[in-house]
Amino acid sequence: MQRVAPAVEQIDGAREDGMAVSAGPAGHLRLTASVAYGTTQLVPLLPAFLREFPRISVEMLLTDSNLDLVAERIDLAVRLAPAVQGDLIATKLTDTRYRVCAAPAYLVRHGAPATPADLKSRRCEVAPVL
Repeated sequence: MQRVAPAVEQIDGAREDGMAVSAGPAGHLRLTASVAYGTTQLVPLLPAFLREFPRISVEMLLTDSNLDLVAERIDLAVRLAPAVQGDLIATKLTDTRYRVCAAPAYLVRHGAPATPADLKSRRCEVAPVL
């Protein structure tokens, strides 16, 4: 019986693992995205995601700062970037377009830029068109 006990334990462990897998994904997902993308694109999807995967808890860090993904223990980062640095796995989600917009009062005070290069000397907010 002593020789069989370790095998029985392994079989029981495999059975428990199999049952956990069949119950669907579980655990804690820590993700980050920009404030604009997170609030307009990800937050509206959360209720359906949590209904589909009730054993997953989600912690969402919405920030426009570049975080150290390893130090912050980030599982998933959604970012606007031309290329990925380091040993990360990246997938393109969508194309992003930018538009230059100005309030009429700003243009009266500062004048309209003649070329895109003129924007270098201006105080600008950069935001993607979502």
